[in-house]
Amino acid sequence: MNHKDAEDRKMAELYFNQELTPEEELEFEEHLIICEICRNNVLLLERVKEAMAELGKDEFRKGKKGTVSGRHFNKRFFLRIAAVTILMTGLTGLFYLLSVRIGRHNTAPEVARETDQTFPVPTQTDSLKVILDKDTFSVSSRSDVKSFITEGFEPDPFYEKLIRQSYRNAGIKVLSPENDTLRNIPVFKWADSKMQSLDLKIINNREEVVYSGKINNGEHPDINIPSGLYYWQLQSSEETLFTGRFVLVRSAPDQGKTSP
Repeated sequence: MNHKDAEDRKMAELYFNQELTPEEELEFEEHLIICEICRNNVLLLERVKEAMAELGKDEFRKGKKGTVSGRHFNKRFFLRIAAVTILMTGLTGLFYLLSVRIGRHNTAPEVARETDQTFPVPTQTDSLKVILDKDTFSVSSRSDVKSFITEGFEPDPFYEKLIRQSYRNAGIKVLSPENDTLRNIPVFKWADSKMQSLDLKIINNREEVVYSGKINNGEHPDINIPSGLYYWQLQSSEETLFTGRFVLVRSAPDQGKTSP
């Protein structure tokens, strides 16, 4: 299975909701070992589920029995990923040492050449700390949770790819917002004092532009949007300077406020 197949078949969502056959589940778990994007998608769904579970506890304390269904996050599986990575790294080092010894034995000594190799370690840079108030959502059934997660928080492959590409930062240092979970509309702030205002575009996870306009350094857009996953771009008149994202999870009283 390649990443495109996983995206087209929405495997992360099906895996999280336990709707795969045992064979499909095993195939997808093997794919997760090598695919950082799909791992982050599953982790994002897990963060939302955990937040919903906390909300369900609050509802239960008030006498409203609510359940949150979904896959229990299998931490042992991700530990297995780490173990496989360590094992592969160890085997690579072993084969390298063996090849050096064999080479020294069979050939004349050669001048050593330095080879710079970078092995990227998949990390989750986004601190997805979902903060919920008691009145944020009404948790009633498995279908409600699935609908909530699918419609508002499923990552968009196109913008996720843009965020990971290095050219997204064209000489501008963005101070806020970070790629994080927020309770309110974020304030946009950058370090370059020469550019006091830029064009801001905010896009939802269905690639729909929900805001487009000028934004001054240190201000927030006047916009009222529901909780969900959003992508944003700061643009000059010539090009897109920066692409980022934020997850908005807020309660009804917080509508229209800005993040601290």
